[in-house]
Amino acid sequence: MKNIRRYLRAREAKRGIIEEIEAKKLRAKAKELPPEEVTALRKAFVRDSLLRRVVENGANLLFASGDNRSDKDIVLEAVRRDGLSLGHASEEARSDPDVVLAAVRQNWRAFKYASDAAKDDAKLVAACCAVHQHCLRHASPACKRDGDVVLAACLAGETALEYADKALLGDRAFVLRAITAQVRGALQHSDAALRNDKAVVLAAVEVDGAALRFASKALQDDPGVVALALASCPDALAFASKRLRGNRPTVLRAVRGAGNALAHASEKLRGDREFLAEAHLTSADCLACAIPAVLADPDFLLACLAEARGTSQGGLGLGLKGASVSLRGDAAFMLACCALDPGCLRFAAGHLVDDPAFIAAAAGVPGVGGVLALEAATRKVRSHRRCVVACLKLGGAGLRLVAPELRKSRRCVVAAVSHTGTMLSLAPPKLQVKGARADSL
Repeated sequence: MKNIRRYLRAREAKRGIIEEIEAKKLRAKAKELPPEEVTALRKAFVRDSLLRRVVENGANLLFASGDNRSDKDIVLEAVRRDGLSLGHASEEARSDPDVVLAAVRQNWRAFKYASDAAKDDAKLVAACCAVHQHCLRHASPACKRDGDVVLAACLAGETALEYADKALLGDRAFVLRAITAQVRGALQHSDAALRNDKAVVLAAVEVDGAALRFASKALQDDPGVVALALASCPDALAFASKRLRGNRPTVLRAVRGAGNALAHASEKLRGDREFLAEAHLTSADCLACAIPAVLADPDFLLACLAEARGTSQGGLGLGLKGASVSLRGDAAFMLACCALDPGCLRFAAGHLVDDPAFIAAAAGVPGVGGVLALEAATRKVRSHRRCVVACLKLGGAGLRLVAPELRKSRRCVVAAVSHTGTMLSLAPPKLQVKGARADSL
């Protein structure tokens, strides 16, 4: 830091010396010139000196004289380096579209220093709002009523609608235009009458289903509007009326899009076993949103897993995702689940996957095998020789998952190679006998 300060002081001193030399040359030359030419030379000297300073730091425009604050070249150089230096420019420069736009591009907050004429120039305001939506905040009332200007700001960021004129937000044509342009907050900021207009709301929820949140209560109870909202955002079920959140076809449509949408359904439906069994075939992970009494019912969960077996919702064990901790900690129940859906093993309780006997038993379940069992096991179990050998006999590829010290074990390598011959490549060199059979190691 000291070296930097020393360098800056030296540079300032050097610049001061150069300017002093130039000033002396100017004074010497001034003795031979007419007063008018001397004045012009002095102005040029001051201008050039100021131009160099603003190139180094735009804030140096603060020290400019009145004429130089109107000089477009100087002001442009200043605002390109520090947009907020627009506040030190003259009224004329603050009305220049090129200067204002250059300042906004460097720092959008500079727009508040633009002249009133610039803030009333629709074309300039639209260009500035396209850089940053909050420029609309400082625009003139006329520009805040101009649909083109407001839309340009909205395309830069939907929060620009907060600054739009209230009359414009009540204009049906403008709101529909904003919705068509996929401005997500269009319905949120629109007039209450438009939020009760079915055509407007339908257009909004088609673009973003979550816009249902801002529709009127009457339209949140409209099956057609809610169905369209759920098509693009299943979680929009949260904003539907209480009646529709208890409606089977409506909730099933939401669950089909995302299983966790069931969390927004009525408690009655989340406890209806018949409905849940049907929903589970649509999206297996929806059961995680059922009421606790259902998630603690082993017979129901096993029945759901059995019904989903062989379908697109089977094989991942998602039906067990929300099961109670007590059930996921029951070894017999978990093994029964794994027999129906091997993916259930990954939802077993921590103490089970830390138990070598349980992992060995799970590996023996048809469809699970040694690899899936070792993937679910803890590091401690992967270091348990007897359990690892049992798993490797049922899935040789699991040799990649066991503890490093067990990969050097002759017994483990034999077990793995007897199931999957290619696993011999993972064995230590001394155990890799070229052309040897697994049982000859």
